Amino acid sequence: MEGNRNEQKVRALIQSRPQRTNVLKETVTDLGYQLVGSEMMTHGLFSGAKSREQNNSLYKKKVYSLDGIFLCEILVFDQTVICRKIPSLKREPWTRESKE
Repeated sequence: MEGNRNEQKVRALIQSRPQRTNVLKETVTDLGYQLVGSEMMTHGLFSGAKSREQNNSLYKKKVYSLDGIFLCEILVFDQTVICRKIPSLKREPWTRESKE
């Protein structure tokens, strides 16, 4: 694997029936995924908002388990950002007096 730039060892959870699978655009470039098409799409966000329509490239990639028993081809869309930093909740400092 050291000499092959098209392979990379990763930990991944592969869902059997996802609506869409997204991979960072940087990863697609680094590993040389095979471009098979593109699709215009709008993303529904957790807040209920929607992103603007954008063109996402579609790629085909073979994935397999480290022991070589499991092998499948998956289709993935590229994304510039998968998840942004999520701000933490601010809470009041806890004091003994506020508990009583």
